[in-house]
Amino acid sequence: MGRRTALPTERVLFGEDGRYNPGKKRRGRKRKVSVKALHELRVLARELMGKGWASSTHRVIDTARRALAEFAEMHAEERPELFLEPLFYGDLQAALHNEETFCLFAAWLFDAGLAAATVSTYVSMAKSSVTVDLGFVLTPKETEVRLPKLLKAMRKMRQRVRKRRLGWRAAYQRKLREYLGPVEGVDEATQDALLNTSRQGLLRGADFLPLKPAEFEPLRHACVGDMEQVEGPRPHLRIAVQPAKKAEQRGKSEFLLLPRGDGVTDAYASVLRMLEERRKWARAKGEELGDDEPLFWSPAMGVCTAGTLNSLFKSAAAAIGKSVVDFSSHSGRIGGCTDLFSTDCPAVLLQMQGRWDSDLWAIYARTCVGQALEVAAKAAMATDEDLEALLGTHVQPARPAPAFRRR
Repeated sequence: MGRRTALPTERVLFGEDGRYNPGKKRRGRKRKVSVKALHELRVLARELMGKGWASSTHRVIDTARRALAEFAEMHAEERPELFLEPLFYGDLQAALHNEETFCLFAAWLFDAGLAAATVSTYVSMAKSSVTVDLGFVLTPKETEVRLPKLLKAMRKMRQRVRKRRLGWRAAYQRKLREYLGPVEGVDEATQDALLNTSRQGLLRGADFLPLKPAEFEPLRHACVGDMEQVEGPRPHLRIAVQPAKKAEQRGKSEFLLLPRGDGVTDAYASVLRMLEERRKWARAKGEELGDDEPLFWSPAMGVCTAGTLNSLFKSAAAAIGKSVVDFSSHSGRIGGCTDLFSTDCPAVLLQMQGRWDSDLWAIYARTCVGQALEVAAKAAMATDEDLEALLGTHVQPARPAPAFRRR
């Protein structure tokens, strides 16, 4: 007979009658068994569920919970028990009561003048966080009838057109340099590098800059040591970044590839020029430039922040005669995405360049007139016959377009 093998897991844990048998043990390596009480495990489970939210989401949750607490306090006499705990999953009476409470909370927020999207976010965040805290589902999805309709009605009543936001294009950068002339000094070099890096790297302000100077962290924000100059047939800079909406990566695991260009619109020339000016300034003071120092810093501006980038785009727009209100710290990301899109860049490469997890890049790309006219002209001359017209009995099945996934 061959070697005796261990019994399958289900035979070890369960008896022949299928019932759980605690007397039998698993064979093999022993595992450490938790001795925490159930209430301690419940607290740990809630903490772990809470950590599933991003840090930016926690701020929204805190605001939503404060609003919910204020709402509950104002109506404590009318409704002593804000929430009813279901006796068992599927307790319809408790679920309907809780749904009504959130409907009233949503109406209270809406009456206070909040936007429909904000009301929807606050209700969702408050409901989710309270569910985690209490350990039971307040309003199961299958029982929600009134709340979704109420939120939908709010969106229809206060439907707004998307705010106009323009991108900072490469053509705008050329026009700005023609207006300002050659770059001189460390301050101008830093401003020029910020504009070009944000646009060519498709960066938000928060992707590589702190929100406040005191919040700069070498492990999170762009510093001198993150940049590597790569020589070869195609010289380029490689800069490590940690995108703002990918905090779960816990490190600068994505890279900007910035090739050498014309010296005006390329971040390669701008960043190297900025660092050379920085080194000259530091040597004049008897100092050296360290790897952990902020990559974007100047004597006049100090540590550059997302607010610095926002103001810089507005000032640059004003200098070339563009509307200041149409530009923000996202203008570099929008402009860079549009420039790539106008070159017929493949969608998958555009998505990777912008570090998007989905086809959300389509929201940032703006229609380019020349490109649209060229495509329309080619379409007008098309002669290729489609399969459904060619085969009389063939009907092509419908294929729904992929929905955008929120990050």
